[in-house]
Amino acid sequence: MSSNERSDSKIDFKQVKERVSTTFFFENVLGLKPKPLTGGVRYAGCPNCGNSENPMSVRVNVRANGKWHCFSCGSDGDVIDAAVFHYHVSELDAAKILMKDVGIPENIRQWKLKERQPLRPQPKIDYADTREAILRLLEAGKKAPLDRQVVQYLTGRGISEQVIHAAHEQNMIVTLPSNPSLAKKYLVDVVGKPLLEKAGWWHQGKKAPGASFRPLAFVTANAKSIEFRLIRKAVNESEVRMISYGPMTPFFFAGSAPDEYVITEGMTDLLSVLTFGSKKSIIGLPGCTRWEADWFARMSGKDVMLALDGDGPGQTAAFNRNNPEGRSLVRTLQEFQARVSTFEFPENFLSETPEDDWDINGYLRWIQSKRH
Repeated sequence: MSSNERSDSKIDFKQVKERVSTTFFFENVLGLKPKPLTGGVRYAGCPNCGNSENPMSVRVNVRANGKWHCFSCGSDGDVIDAAVFHYHVSELDAAKILMKDVGIPENIRQWKLKERQPLRPQPKIDYADTREAILRLLEAGKKAPLDRQVVQYLTGRGISEQVIHAAHEQNMIVTLPSNPSLAKKYLVDVVGKPLLEKAGWWHQGKKAPGASFRPLAFVTANAKSIEFRLIRKAVNESEVRMISYGPMTPFFFAGSAPDEYVITEGMTDLLSVLTFGSKKSIIGLPGCTRWEADWFARMSGKDVMLALDGDGPGQTAAFNRNNPEGRSLVRTLQEFQARVSTFEFPENFLSETPEDDWDINGYLRWIQSKRH
């Protein structure tokens, strides 16, 4: 962007977002009807991939903080990002359109310029480095006890200690010290700073790896990928709760029941299934829409239960009833000749809990609360 353009377009992006709500944009610019649900408002259209043919279907969720996410194409962002997708313009031009066409008063055009900075180009990561870093953590983890605060966090989510240690033995859980300074030192001692940088875990100019502040790590099958997670509430909306490294790969727990499987969304639900006492092998998807068909190519003749979230995205991933020709887990598994069943949440659970808790872990905690 030229200096002349900068001086002619004094725009404070923060104030644009304060004056134009994301829901206003979806309803008045995109012309969509809101569908209020617990934890946000949902719409049948997306500024990037368009509207669903079924006006009652769920495509986009808008949270109270103004952030939106499309379950169809994966696009997300704030109101300015929505305008960028819709108008096919830059962020600066999108903000101008919001000021002019959506009705922001002319007098706020003289705001002090607060322009978004372009994203720094990310170096290309060799996944062999990612796996080597993970293997070093796993090897060191065999000799060290799990961090107590991480264990307390998981047990606070209803996960049994027996299950936590079983997952640790199968190289699915590794912990860092819950003290960020100690975690940084541990990562340097175990992985080494050169490999941390090559694997993309320690970015140039940063004082510490992001993992230093996220001591709970979930490891996917064959140690290909890893997720580092907070064990506390985020301090603000911009703090990222989870960072991941490596290719899209499922989590996997090898159970003792032959030819019986459960598919969940993520590791917390996987651990919850184990806490219920299941002996089946469990596949944890890294997200309800983040899976590849060939993951299930060996499911022929096997019993597979889908235990996805009970909300719109989870059920769309399972069945995709609005698009019978589209991709769904049920259809994919059936094509591989698996015997497919689905877990149905009880009506009283759905009526007593917010939609954000309509997952296996929420159901586990609900059951445990009834016992007490």
